Amino acid sequence: MNRQYYLTLLLCIGTFLFSRAQPTRNLRNENADTTDNRQLQLTFDYLSNKTYLGQQNIITEKYLSPAISYYAPSGFFTAFALTKIIDPENRFDEADLSLGWSFKVLKDAEASLSYSRFSYSKQSLQLGSSLQNNFEVAIKRDGVITPALFFDMFFGKGKPDFGVRLDVYHDFEMDNLFTNDKDELLISPTVSIIAATLNFYTLYLRDSSLARTRQNIGVNVDSNFQLASIELSLPVEYDLGRFMIKPEIRHTIPLQEVRNSDNKAATYFNLSLGFFLMDE
Repeated sequence: MNRQYYLTLLLCIGTFLFSRAQPTRNLRNENADTTDNRQLQLTFDYLSNKTYLGQQNIITEKYLSPAISYYAPSGFFTAFALTKIIDPENRFDEADLSLGWSFKVLKDAEASLSYSRFSYSKQSLQLGSSLQNNFEVAIKRDGVITPALFFDMFFGKGKPDFGVRLDVYHDFEMDNLFTNDKDELLISPTVSIIAATLNFYTLYLRDSSLARTRQNIGVNVDSNFQLASIELSLPVEYDLGRFMIKPEIRHTIPLQEVRNSDNKAATYFNLSLGFFLMDE
């Protein structure tokens, strides 16, 4: 079956799910109870590795990432994050700045528009280091089963890449587990299907500056738009007042072959700690 078949199937699934869903969560900030909130949040994340459009780094790197995010009642949001490699090296490797706007598109559907700028160190070996800019359009319609579609355009050092991601998840929510009215547990098993071009992957593997590390690995990546990966994730978020902790397990299954590389299914672990400086 060719890539047009898979793309059609992806969009049909998204259309079917959007037609059946009902609203429950805020698109720009899933911790918010209402779009009228003004929020300022600090987060500190640990990542056991990164993936880009479903493709994993060839060299496994572990990261710490502090970030600050602001959400306005108008729908405007912005965030700044630093990323530090802690294994196998020890250095700050990335800085990201994002801004955007979320809004209602229907009575029971929300959308967002955003731009992100990524800056990497000259020594960076991250798979996404050639992707310096991203425009994203997202739309979701919440319900018992919640679908969300993300349309992304990446551009930077090489040819631009286009990606479409369909997330489908269900929320299991439990309130007041240990307090009368201040804590909440949210478990959201998620299936993600990603279709994309992978020009950045070819550039990453063939970049002469990485030749000594990559040993000029040959590639067999079709940069045409096609299915790139399937991802299964299980985030578990616990909120207590202004504090948040969220461990997450992700299992990524790449669907494109890369010769002489270890691009196979892998499982990752993330841990996020957060604190709301402002929530009013």
